[in-house]
Amino acid sequence: LTMNGEPFKYNQLQPNNYILQVKGMNSDGRCVNQNQFSFTISPPWYQTIWFYLLFTFCVGSLIILLYKWRIRQIKHKYIIQTEISNLQRSALQAQMNPHFIFNCLNSIQNFIMQNEKMEAMDYLNRFANLIRQNLDASTSNTILLSDELDMLKNYIELEQMRFNLTFDYTINIGDKLDIGSIYIPPLLIQPFVENAILHGVAGIEERGKIQIDISKEHQYLYIHIIDNGRGINDNQKDKMHKSHAMKITSQRLDYINSVKDKLYNINTTSSEKGTHITISVYLPDVVKS
Repeated sequence: LTMNGEPFKYNQLQPNNYILQVKGMNSDGRCVNQNQFSFTISPPWYQTIWFYLLFTFCVGSLIILLYKWRIRQIKHKYIIQTEISNLQRSALQAQMNPHFIFNCLNSIQNFIMQNEKMEAMDYLNRFANLIRQNLDASTSNTILLSDELDMLKNYIELEQMRFNLTFDYTINIGDKLDIGSIYIPPLLIQPFVENAILHGVAGIEERGKIQIDISKEHQYLYIHIIDNGRGINDNQKDKMHKSHAMKITSQRLDYINSVKDKLYNINTTSSEKGTHITISVYLPDVVKS
């Protein structure tokens, strides 16, 4: 009931079609004719069928896009992991290339021909052990630093015997560095040491020296390979680029870096006095696998 000329309100009416009936009453209480009005309350835009359809379409499209993106990510990761595995096998093959095997067998033959049986047996045992170590390393994506260094020592000492002990080597491990708990990619160091021997200290007039320093600073492992060889002039650059194992190792680290941002970095400085290679490894993300 409202007075003439005053507005009236209906609160909380739901969206729908309505009919409003109005009946007037005189001051003496007598009713006059009844009037009827029709009106419609529309729902807000976010409750319309078109909004529901559009929302469903957008959510469905987003789910499909996310699904396709995830599939692409999985495929990309699988391709990268496959390439890393292939490069890892190639690294093993590069370390055990026919030329290296031939040189080792030729050295054994020379020891036998010179009637140095003990040296021949020692060389053969080291060579067999190196092959076994390389085969074991090739079955995993990571290897303990201690195992990598054992394999590296075996390789260097074989090369020392082959080059008639014309060079020396030292491996310096930093204080408080637990090499038995740190994992790195297998065959990470050996290709660079191989390059230092074959294209660095081999054939120089003075006694060759190869120094390998391993230290840890904050979350990084640093591996320094220093030699007093010929350095990298234009001719040696060509030879260095032909080091198949080094190229494969660099490609392998590039692929790993493409999956996880910059875990590994390699820097090379060289002069007439020798070459210095630094490999940095970001440790927190390098775990056993």
